[in-house]
Amino acid sequence: MKKYVLSLALLGSILTVAAPNTVSRVIPDPKHTKFAFDLHGVVLQLDLTNVKRHVLKKEVVPLLVNVCNLSLMSRVLRLLARGATAEEYVLLFEEYNRPEVSELIKNIANEQQPNNEVVTLIKELKSLGYEVDMASDIGTHHLAELEKKNELKEVFPLFDNKFFVDYKKKPVIQKPQKQYFKNYLNTYNKKNKTVIFIDNQKQNTDAAHNTGMVGICFSNAAQLREELEKLGVLKKTA
Repeated sequence: MKKYVLSLALLGSILTVAAPNTVSRVIPDPKHTKFAFDLHGVVLQLDLTNVKRHVLKKEVVPLLVNVCNLSLMSRVLRLLARGATAEEYVLLFEEYNRPEVSELIKNIANEQQPNNEVVTLIKELKSLGYEVDMASDIGTHHLAELEKKNELKEVFPLFDNKFFVDYKKKPVIQKPQKQYFKNYLNTYNKKNKTVIFIDNQKQNTDAAHNTGMVGICFSNAAQLREELEKLGVLKKTA
């Protein structure tokens, strides 16, 4: 009988660990909880009309065919396979002295516009006293370029802290590497608050969860609002 009871207790303990209760980890209070938002695909979104304009103007396919050799193409394919950032492509083409391609990538990457519904959500969180950080794979140069854009002048001042990647510093640490999240926590979570991390890539929210954060995989602003209402951070709308 004792073995049976102990077995049940052990099973219960295992299940408790294996099935994390996100809600129980969040105290909806700015003293205990803060936020970290991914940038691209969450707070910002591509202006596809302007991207198309750049592509048609430069005739991208012939341009790439003319400037790429086998060595360069091999490295481009490796970047594609792991979903590299725009800044990584820029640095690669600069390394191979292909300024026209680097410039095109920069122009396309900079065609970002605010996701106004998400910006409104961030403003709500700020009005409630929550600390809101940016936690992105964006590189130093790309971030500086976006911060200059008139369309985004209201976005970046909303963040209390900006956590990004220096792609010239080796080894490069980026999402979903566990060290990326550890570095963020060590730098911008000195008070050991619960961090609610919002990203549009599930592998990144899973990695954040594995370092003690609460991950929300973003699909749209309405879904995010609903998740924050479930956590008790925002009041349910009528």
